Parts: sequence; structure tokens; C-alpha cells
Amino acid sequence: MSQTWNPPPFYDMGNVSYCAPSIHPMVRCTPKETAMHTPEFAAHARCDSGDRAIIDGALSMAPTIVDCWADHDAMSAIRGASNTNA
Repeated sequence: MSQTWNPPPFYDMGNVSYCAPSIHPMVRCTPKETAMHTPEFAAHARCDSGDRAIIDGALSMAPTIVDCWADHDAMSAIRGASNTNA
């Protein structure tokens, strides 16, 4: 009998990195002392600071994505890593 792993809906990003090239960037939208996954965190995330964090994160990631798309060797390496880890 084989066992199937059924990850919970909040499984760790590290598990994804076994199957596909991955990064897990984080941007702050709360005061430093605010713990993640708390009501206080949710309150900050759904206001202007949360919106700003998403925009800042997207703007900081965009140049990396463009660099990858423009570099044939980088894209080949990414695709190769993805295919060998799946």
C-alpha cells in the first residue's frame, strides 16, 4: 500500500522548491514586532501599508524577471532545473 502526502493548505514554500526553481521574497507591511498570521497582521495587511508592500514587492521583482526572460542561458537553466526536480 502506498502512502500519499496530502499537504495542508498552508504548506511551506520550501516544499515547492523541490519541484520548481523558487524564491520566497517577503516585504514588511507591519510594525517589526507584529507576528505573521495574527489578527494584528491581517489588520495591517488590508490597509494602505499592505497595498504599498505588494506594489513595492512587485516593483522589486520585475527587473529580475525581465533579466531572466532576456537571458537565454538563464531561462534554459531555470527550465532545466524545473524539469529535473519534478
